[in-house]
Amino acid sequence: MTAKTLSDFTHLAVPEKAIMKAAEQLIHAHIASLTLDFLPAIKIKLPSVQAALTAAGAVLSETLTTVTVQLNNEQLNALEIMQREIEADLTLSVENKQKALGLLDTQRVHAQSSLRRIVSSSANAIAQRCDDLKQINIKPDATTLKETLQRQLDSLNQQNAKLASSMASIAEDRRLLDSTIATLEKYNLADQFKDILPTADELALINMPSPELALVQAGLARLEKMLGQVSNALKYLDLVNERDTLRHRYNALLAQSRGVSSEAKALARNLAELQGLDSIDQNKGAWINEAAKVYEALYGFLAACQSPDATSGDFTRYLAEFKTYLKQVHDIKRTL
Repeated sequence: MTAKTLSDFTHLAVPEKAIMKAAEQLIHAHIASLTLDFLPAIKIKLPSVQAALTAAGAVLSETLTTVTVQLNNEQLNALEIMQREIEADLTLSVENKQKALGLLDTQRVHAQSSLRRIVSSSANAIAQRCDDLKQINIKPDATTLKETLQRQLDSLNQQNAKLASSMASIAEDRRLLDSTIATLEKYNLADQFKDILPTADELALINMPSPELALVQAGLARLEKMLGQVSNALKYLDLVNERDTLRHRYNALLAQSRGVSSEAKALARNLAELQGLDSIDQNKGAWINEAAKVYEALYGFLAACQSPDATSGDFTRYLAEFKTYLKQVHDIKRTL
């Protein structure tokens, strides 16, 4: 019959030090950076997360030390050596051997019981601290909050894109009218056409370079289109007034765009904070999962030792496996 091992009762998984260390660092870093002014009910829980995480880490370290000290107690080893010596002693009568072995069994039961109490207490302490950390709910009540904020942000970005397009069009029109006014003033034509702006044919008769002539023609054509009138029905003042109107419209849209941008930045910041909150929750879970490997191993050791058919030899074997496992865990703990 194959001898049983601890693996028959539990999976002796060693916590991943990199996962626990990274999770702890990220949790503290996110909590330090988050403001969560839009989620005050969750904000007040974050210090509790830090405190619970620190407490769980401390208990994990303390209990491992306690269990290890108990395992390194030489009493159990001494009892095993004494049993082998008694069994090999040919000078003892059968009756005396049985009495001696009976006394050893009593001492062994007491020592094993003491070890089980400490292991059980340690497993319970780690499990309780992990559960304390797990029970701190930092997820927003509204499960659709992130989707709602994203929709609002998308809407604001679309609104800003439309504003930017309108501003670009207005800016182009304003630059054209500005250039038209500057060219007319350059050739002293503002006073000449102050009552009625020239037609394209009249402009063609004016002595000015072709590029500037084309610019004025384009500017007046744009003015006609904007006001819905032909140039011989428009005055120079209409050109100036429309240029100023465009400037005012642009400034109004600019102010509106800045307001929308500010609101969008606030929403984007809130979304980023929600992502940070998600990261805290995920890393909290990752840390707990790694710590759980320890208390599950402790419970597994107890289950093996308390198995109805467990023999003294089984216990000795379980103890050796358990010591090896805890040494691996201690090596991990020292690097955290």
